[in-house]
This record gives sequence, C-alpha cells and structure tokens, in this order.
Amino acid sequence: MAAIIPLGGDRFRFISNTDNALAALPLRVNVSNIRREGQFKITLSQVDAYQNGRVFLTGNSAHSQSPAGGRGMNLGIADSADLAHRLAHVGLQAYSVARHAEGKKVMAGAEQMRKIVTSANPAVRALTFAGLKAVSALPPLQRMFASNFLYG
Repeated sequence: MAAIIPLGGDRFRFISNTDNALAALPLRVNVSNIRREGQFKITLSQVDAYQNGRVFLTGNSAHSQSPAGGRGMNLGIADSADLAHRLAHVGLQAYSVARHAEGKKVMAGAEQMRKIVTSANPAVRALTFAGLKAVSALPPLQRMFASNFLYG
C-alpha cells in the first residue's frame, strides 16, 4: 500500500507499508527535498484497566492502535470527555469498564480495516477500492460507511 497526502503548497507526505514509500508508489514523482523520513511499527496494546486507585488513563496511555480509520485521537478525546463527564455528574465507578470496551471495539475495527487495506490478495484489493469509490460517490453510502465501518 502507498499513499500521497497533500500537506499544502508543494509539500506532500508519502506513506506505505514498505521500507521505501517513494519506491512503492505506482507512479514516478519528482522529489527535490526530503524533510524527514522514518519508519514506525504499528503496535496494538491496551491496558487491562483504565483506573488504578485515584489514577485514570485516557488516550495513548490507555491504548495504541493502527492509524487505519483515523480514530486514535478521537478515541483519546472521547476517553477524556467521558472521564470529565463522570467526574462532574455521575461518578467514576464504571469509567474503566466502559472505556475499555469502547477501546477494544475501536482497536478491533482499526485492525480489521488495516488488514483489508494492506491485503496482498488482488480480489480483496479490487473489491476494497471499488467499494471505496462507490462510497465516495454516494452520500447515503458515506453515512452508512461512517456509522458502521468507522465504528461510531
């Protein structure tokens, strides 16, 4: 998998699931300045409990998942909003159980999406891209995709 993400002006981010994102692109690009390059490994982890005594965990201190689906930051914000709401209104008793369940759900969805998008199976890839093309063209499918596949 390879992608080009416009950053504004004449700047772009190239990403892939290979050692060399530029070499993985299916087209030639003229790159005159590489500002930074690096690799990262996707780690999947989640703490067993989001609370230990008077210490509460939110965001990346509680979970780490694939960036597929773009839910990592939103999940951390939702953890914090839930904790704040409980502090102000309903008490903290169920915070850890509720956020652990939501984190597990989001992480499973992100991992499923990552596996589909990075599949080497030509049939899976063709169906995925055909489906994404259909979704991008039809607002009702966009809503269905957002509510069902981006896991809330």
